[in-house]
Amino acid sequence: MTKKQRTVALHFGDRERDRLIKLVRILGSKNTHEAEAARSHIDSLLRQFSKGWGDLIQLLNEAAPLRVHTDIVRDITALGSSKPDVRAQARANLDDLIERHRRTWNDFVDELRSVLPAPWVSSSSAAIRSASIR
Repeated sequence: MTKKQRTVALHFGDRERDRLIKLVRILGSKNTHEAEAARSHIDSLLRQFSKGWGDLIQLLNEAAPLRVHTDIVRDITALGSSKPDVRAQARANLDDLIERHRRTWNDFVDELRSVLPAPWVSSSSAAIRSASIR
């Protein structure tokens, strides 16, 4: 007699999304130990749901498909790299982008979650048009 294995499909829901948002905000911390702990927790959470760092933007913004500049997608994905120098360069690129637009890491996360993100984050022509009207 054999037992059938039961598999439980995990669903990435609101609770997990809220946790991910908090962790990504902490990822922007100037405290390197705190940021690294957040990165490790994000990595674990993503693995738990069979996701990768390339899925992070979509998981943050469940409402609509978001068009984000390819450089930002590349850098966010690189934050999950096993190579510390790749992670450091990606973090420096994102910090530079955020500083150039006089924003904070929290503003950056808010834009990634926005239905209509600002042009400095979005590659959507609609977002760029709406910004030029302002």
